[in-house]
Amino acid sequence: REIIREIDPLARGLSCAVLVRDNAAAAEIADFLRAGGVAAVAESDLGVCADNPAGAALIALVQAAAHPGDTLSWAHVRMSPLGAALAAEGVSVPEALTRRVLAQIHAEGFERMAEFWAQRIEAALAPDDQFTRARLRQFAAAAGAFDATGSRDAAEFVAFMRDFMLRDSEGAGVVRVMTIHKAKGLGFDVVVLPELEGKKLEQRRDGLAVQRAPDRSVEWVLDLPNKIFCDHDPVLAGHVRAAEAESGYEELSLRYVAMTRAKRAMFLLTKPPGKSVSQNFPRLLAETLGADSGEVRLGRRRFAGAWSSGDPDWHLAVTPPTEPPRAIDTIETLVAQRAPRRMARRASENICSVCDAARLFALDQGGAAEFGRAVHALLAAVEWGGAVAERRFSSEWEGYGAAAGAALACLRAPALASVWRQPDARAEVWRERAFEMVLDEAWVTGVFDRVVVERDEARRARRVTVYDFKTDRLPAGARADTHAVRHTGQVDLYRRAAAALTGAPLSAVAGAIVFTESQQIVTVMPP
Repeated sequence: REIIREIDPLARGLSCAVLVRDNAAAAEIADFLRAGGVAAVAESDLGVCADNPAGAALIALVQAAAHPGDTLSWAHVRMSPLGAALAAEGVSVPEALTRRVLAQIHAEGFERMAEFWAQRIEAALAPDDQFTRARLRQFAAAAGAFDATGSRDAAEFVAFMRDFMLRDSEGAGVVRVMTIHKAKGLGFDVVVLPELEGKKLEQRRDGLAVQRAPDRSVEWVLDLPNKIFCDHDPVLAGHVRAAEAESGYEELSLRYVAMTRAKRAMFLLTKPPGKSVSQNFPRLLAETLGADSGEVRLGRRRFAGAWSSGDPDWHLAVTPPTEPPRAIDTIETLVAQRAPRRMARRASENICSVCDAARLFALDQGGAAEFGRAVHALLAAVEWGGAVAERRFSSEWEGYGAAAGAALACLRAPALASVWRQPDARAEVWRERAFEMVLDEAWVTGVFDRVVVERDEARRARRVTVYDFKTDRLPAGARADTHAVRHTGQVDLYRRAAAALTGAPLSAVAGAIVFTESQQIVTVMPP
């Protein structure tokens, strides 16, 4: 913090970053810097509600109003500056809070509600607490974004605000605190590295040992015994040495990334190695740069240190920009971390049918479903048909009872020969292949029973046929083509999914329904 105060990078128009190893450290250091008057944000805690007590209190206010029985949220509100504001308005019980806040939301919207209560919090802030004031303005702006959805649901608002994230730009007037991994590819005028000590560089990761061959295939996996046994077994000792070397390389690579992000100045803060002989990073620095204690000067400040290079007054020559640095509340882009929720659909959800009560509540309904699953599983094993395949599966399916009989009947039926025929050597078949994709702004989930993809010489899909197996018994006297009508919506959805997945035009994708009980096929969507 003293280094950043001396350089005063924000006033000089310099970008500044503090790079750490994990998100927890980033949040802690950002809080420490803000407590000392340095405008800082942690890349891991950029939620306008999650990284400050004022936003959390406003969230608790809405939560308690929506759920009067939530004693935790009610206690949270009463312990915040909002408690005194509510008492001044005569709100002393959760039910009164519900009437007050929900009526305000209904009449004015969430943004006006947030602004009203944010003013009550701001009156209790310290005069120099600009960070919290900025966060309160951002909270209201985020509430306005929720208002734009047209919703007045308090529970949805709470979820929205907890997930609402702020994306800052590199030139924003804040010190950015982030993990080293997140800093890859970025550059900053000033970089501070406060925690690169860690354990020894060559330290194998905890957990199961995985030995890989030169082609990266797994040779063996083992929960390693104690070190005394590993040291006396040449295979285990070799694995440990290789794992330690790999760990050392990764640790040095991480530190290389951290130490090459600075454009003008880098400050690495670490404890002296002392008498420890551990091969950790401070020891490496001491052996490389020297460990003699001395003094490192930076402008008017002097710090205890061991090594420095460059002009200690470099920052004094930087001309401040003519425009003041951007305040944290002027960061332009506010984004919701979660993608918009899409309507979920299953390919089979629109099928409508009529069933008499006796059949609906029959005791063998579970058996019928199990029979259908068994037939589907057996047919999924068939790549292509023919006499050889028939003989093979006739033998392999022994013991599967009625399901095997139904599957073999489909495989042998002349009317279904086109289902199992391989069009040419380039054709491929999908069997029981699950898919998930977005169609018409809806998230669609389904499973293809059988899809035959015919390709040209360039491996482009030129014709696709989607087969959907139906194991239900046709009603007495019903025609297969008439009964298939209720499945056309499902097959059409499958056709569109297959077209998107293969790249074939929809006009080249056919759809067909196969009734396994009667061995009939109905083409419902010809190409």
